[in-house]
Amino acid sequence: MACNAGDYSKAEGFLSADTKKLIHGDLGAMAGGIKHVCDEASKGGMIDSIDVKSEKIRGEGATVIADIHFKDKSVKADDKSELVRENGAWKLAQ
Repeated sequence: MACNAGDYSKAEGFLSADTKKLIHGDLGAMAGGIKHVCDEASKGGMIDSIDVKSEKIRGEGATVIADIHFKDKSVKADDKSELVRENGAWKLAQ
């Protein structure tokens, strides 16, 4: 939801160290960095709600499946997010 609100620095705090490296690397910067990632994921701030359908935790990794509902009534069904545990907190790994 930080991406949805355009709070890019807060959204970046939810990313794993490896994902941050990718976004700040040459290719990530050329693609638009964290702003581009957030705007793509939220359709420019159009997320209305998120329904978590399942979560599977295995050690320090997790997979979360969710339906993302947008204000234009479209739905991204079965969105899959991979997470890793870093310093006691879950971070997005993709």
